[in-house]
Amino acid sequence: MNPGGNGDLYSQIGPGFVAFVVIFALALAMWFLVRSMNSHLRRVRYQQAEDERRARETGAAQGETGVAPGETGGRGAGGSRQE
Repeated sequence: MNPGGNGDLYSQIGPGFVAFVVIFALALAMWFLVRSMNSHLRRVRYQQAEDERRARETGAAQGETGVAPGETGGRGAGGSRQE
């Protein structure tokens, strides 16, 4: 007995095997897309860390102190620490 229909053929047809295959294919595609995205993000993070490391090395080799121009490193004009 079908509670929502009057007994005709169209009310008795469910999603069946085709819907399962479609949902499975979508889930599989999503799994591959997420895997690819993770791999790309890992590569970008590695390249960014490598660029920062190179910038620190070249900055140290050129004698930069890491203090922005105009700053005194937390000390005032009198040499005492500002609070």
